[in-house]
Amino acid sequence: MHSIYGEGGCDAEVKVALAIEPARAMSNGLWDDLQEREPIFSEAVKEGRQLAEAWWAQARKRGIFMGKDFNATTYIFSMKNRFLNWRDKQEVEHSADQKAPPTFLLKIDNR
Repeated sequence: MHSIYGEGGCDAEVKVALAIEPARAMSNGLWDDLQEREPIFSEAVKEGRQLAEAWWAQARKRGIFMGKDFNATTYIFSMKNRFLNWRDKQEVEHSADQKAPPTFLLKIDNR
């Protein structure tokens, strides 16, 4: 598992590697179940994902020195699709003072 992640692999690649024939991949349900009930498995997945992200970070460092041969756009999209902390979406929470009276804008037309 960690060797796959350590080469930049993803969950899907690990699920294929852990499959028991005749299955070609571990089911998503089993994958989720194992993470919920087996702390060691859950921790291994978390560590593996960190290894994968580190691999991709190293690829970025190598790519910077490639100059025009490095496709930064492809790299960025790959990172945004793979890792939660790489995303464009910004979540903004707005809350108002619940005790403050509501304010209204009243426009009066004096003709």
